[in-house]
Amino acid sequence: VAFFFIFDFYYWDWHALQNKVRFLYRTVHSIHHQYSAPFALATQYLHPWEIFSVGLGITVIPWFFRPHCMTYWSWFIVANWVSIEVHLGYDLPFAAHHWIPIYGGAPSHDLHHMRPLSNFEPWLNYLDQICGWKLTHKELADIKKQRAATLVYSKEDIAGLPQIN
Repeated sequence: VAFFFIFDFYYWDWHALQNKVRFLYRTVHSIHHQYSAPFALATQYLHPWEIFSVGLGITVIPWFFRPHCMTYWSWFIVANWVSIEVHLGYDLPFAAHHWIPIYGGAPSHDLHHMRPLSNFEPWLNYLDQICGWKLTHKELADIKKQRAATLVYSKEDIAGLPQIN
């Protein structure tokens, strides 16, 4: 559980930086955002630097706790499963976000791909909520066009970047 919360914080901080710093978004993170509607394989559709930094977080965080090898391997399975689950693109009735209030799941991450300046937290959503970056489908439907427009990149920011869907 500690690995989960620590990685979630590490990735949230890094992910917000990648989305908010124009240079980092254009040169690194925009590759992942070529998919506005994510699917499971988009989990690993990343720039090499992004793969390295995410892999580093997942690998190194447990070292500080000196876990048993089975705990370490279990963490890798959980981390990969959850990463794939948030990119599924489906709101499955048995998914964890239905019974764990602070878990964002696929709906939250789908919104991040639609509105890249929101929902930075990879798995949970309490940090986004604290910082005012959490967006729900209901809020997206209810908010004014002016607010919605602030959660996407301008045409100049994404000019020349490939878009797959």
